[in-house]
Amino acid sequence: MRIVIIGAGPAGVTVAETVRRYDEASEITLLSAEPFPPYAPPALADHFLSGREDRLYWRGRDVAAGLRLPRRGRGQGHPPATSPRPSTA
Repeated sequence: MRIVIIGAGPAGVTVAETVRRYDEASEITLLSAEPFPPYAPPALADHFLSGREDRLYWRGRDVAAGLRLPRRGRGQGHPPATSPRPSTA
């Protein structure tokens, strides 16, 4: 079975974890416009103030590898440089 999850925020990652827990064989694709690994939006303030990343990536930088998700696109594992904003283009 192929499963496509739109959004790599906390909800999207939780869906991927749940699917993987019950179905080891499915092909899961997690779509996101973000150029970095899934992060916890509430932890951005702490990241900007202290530079700490331990809480920013609440599931770790390698969450995709742990869930056996294909790695495609722009994401290179860098923390966000600015607050994420929707594209206006």
